[in-house]
Amino acid sequence: MNRDNFLNPLLEWYRDNFRSLPWRNSKNPYFVLVSETMLQQTRVQTVLAYFDRFIATFPSVQSLAEADLEYVLKLWEGLGYYSRARNLQFAAKQIVEQFEGVFPNSYEDILKLKGVGEYTAGAIASICFNENTPSIDGNVFRVACRFLSVDLDIFKRENKNWIREKLLPLYQQTDNKGDFTQSVMELGEVVCTPKKVQCQNCPLNRYCKAFAQDMVVSLPRPRKKVSKLTQHVTAFFLKWDNQVALLKRQQNGLLALLFEFPNILQQLSREQAIMKIQEFGFEQVKWIKTRKHKHIFTHKIWEMSAYYFEVEEKQLNFIWKDLQQIGADIALPSAFKWILESEETAISQDYKS
Repeated sequence: MNRDNFLNPLLEWYRDNFRSLPWRNSKNPYFVLVSETMLQQTRVQTVLAYFDRFIATFPSVQSLAEADLEYVLKLWEGLGYYSRARNLQFAAKQIVEQFEGVFPNSYEDILKLKGVGEYTAGAIASICFNENTPSIDGNVFRVACRFLSVDLDIFKRENKNWIREKLLPLYQQTDNKGDFTQSVMELGEVVCTPKKVQCQNCPLNRYCKAFAQDMVVSLPRPRKKVSKLTQHVTAFFLKWDNQVALLKRQQNGLLALLFEFPNILQQLSREQAIMKIQEFGFEQVKWIKTRKHKHIFTHKIWEMSAYYFEVEEKQLNFIWKDLQQIGADIALPSAFKWILESEETAISQDYKS
């Protein structure tokens, strides 16, 4: 990699072809932090509307730090990976408390923020503060591996460090570090993609070793997919008057601190579900319907059954919320939100147990 065969053609291509994205319209580090946090495990097109709404609601670090966590999670609803939202607010509080409300302007200090790793810290430091800090995400790693025709495992730290060392001299040779960071990311996002590669549109194709060797699609070699754990989950939609029973998940682990419908990790028949509800303390229940659903997480699959019941009394060991309040104010993860959305569906679509 050098200025003539990588840096210059890539920057020229980027300035002519970059997508106008809302977080690129300024060098506000808070905006970049929010966008990079949302973009983890999530596509750009999905993030756009969430980013606009989030920034409109929390336009500054201070406003996010002072917000109610439940409201933050509600705005995040549908994006998944809710720990990102909790970490983002925690980072905002760090900036307010430890940096007097001023976003830290060095890579080392940015890296101290909750939920911020080397990739995000490198992106913010180069884009917003023009530091020589390569940012190695999957797109950048793929572009570099193909350009150099090397088959490296992105999950090994030493491989990321090796790519970083290859890019660092190019940062030192350009005045606009942020454009360079974003140009490599952009190329990997829209041209040098994992499968449908557009080598004919790539500004680096004259110099790309993998292209010359007809090895582009095979590099870097993808990891073998690991079989996902399948779990059976039975959830309960318990309705009293216009209120529904909820619980809040524990502080750590999957879907931490989010609301959920009462559930157990077990597949139950309708009769077994009624017995379980009676164990909860409900004496009189009326079965309404049963729905089934499959929810896929990154590392596991939930095969879910939801039983809808009307109950004649409230139990104090549950959190009771109005149906309208759940839809408007309370964040339900998508693993459970389908149960609420199914509450008003036609009987003809119901699964009969």
